[in-house]
Amino acid sequence: MSPPVKQSGAVLPDDKTTFKEIQVGRGGASTIFSYFNTCPESPDGHTIAYIRCEKEPERGKPRVPASLWVCDHDLKQHRKVAGIRKISVHDGAEAQWVDNNRIALLDDMLLRVIDIRSGKDLLHKKLMAAEIGHETFNGKLLYSICEGKVPGEPAIYELDCNTQQVRTVLRLKELAALPVPVFMKKGSLCPLLQWQLSHLQYAPDGKKICFRIELGPEENTILLGLCNIDGSGMKAWMKPLHFLWYNNTSIVGHLSNEPDGKRPEPYGRRYSLTRWDLDGNVIRQMMAPRGNHLAISPDKNYFVSETFYQTNPVIVTLYSGAGKAPSEICRFDPFNITWKKKFHVNPSFSRDGKRVYYSRPLNEMYNGTFFIEIS
Repeated sequence: MSPPVKQSGAVLPDDKTTFKEIQVGRGGASTIFSYFNTCPESPDGHTIAYIRCEKEPERGKPRVPASLWVCDHDLKQHRKVAGIRKISVHDGAEAQWVDNNRIALLDDMLLRVIDIRSGKDLLHKKLMAAEIGHETFNGKLLYSICEGKVPGEPAIYELDCNTQQVRTVLRLKELAALPVPVFMKKGSLCPLLQWQLSHLQYAPDGKKICFRIELGPEENTILLGLCNIDGSGMKAWMKPLHFLWYNNTSIVGHLSNEPDGKRPEPYGRRYSLTRWDLDGNVIRQMMAPRGNHLAISPDKNYFVSETFYQTNPVIVTLYSGAGKAPSEICRFDPFNITWKKKFHVNPSFSRDGKRVYYSRPLNEMYNGTFFIEIS
């Protein structure tokens, strides 16, 4: 039996609160943080990490050399930690903290763990990855191997950054028994071993993971997968846009398709913020209106998202989970930066929930990294 569905009265920003925007990465080049909802702060909150482009992406050349930088929480002592051969600016090298002294990132499909004090690489073996996860958990890191991107058996793996041991979580071939929704036409699906696994995320307690399964090129051929950390208990349902764990027993994201693959009706429900249990049943809907990249505060009292792809201006909004009126954080011209070059807003909250980090264009040439403080 499905749980009762709660509906929130989602409204457009009308709170007159104004925020002071503070720039993190210095100008003269584009800077970017990481995935949406991946905090750029060290676990103790003392240090901020960001990626600085050494060259700007161009048409036909989206991957560029870059470098890892850090600064203090008060924005003092900006320092370069290490060079990076090549990144896709979309998710900023997928950089994430392992602990207060180590950062993991993806460098031209090479998984690296770097000591921020010395800039030294800590891994003793070469590990290639199609993608790495959004956040580490107790010194462990999720990554995927996908056919056509890096060599190796297609699967989700876990690296223990302390022992440097690698464990297979879920082999792609094990998804052969996964029930594919009847509306997905077999002719529109790729062969099993060509399915793509991405956006890997630990549950808050680390006992489960969720991830994106791209079965084919069409928008309605993408599923949200969930399983236990040992790969058992596999299940899947229609993927929300930019999904996250809400807690250990539910997922939150923007509603993109109904279970039958159709677009939600009425139109106002499309890409509205929605929460599901782990069987794909809606728990709460219309938590916020049409959104895009998503961040949730640690106490779940606030959400941040921006207007949909290709909009101009782009408007970034802070929503309250406690029924307060939404507040506009900023609005800006995307130029060719936000949508065409894919320097997405990718918001996140600080460890204490008092800051919102995000990116937006500095001007027509460069992307910038910023934060605002909330009470």
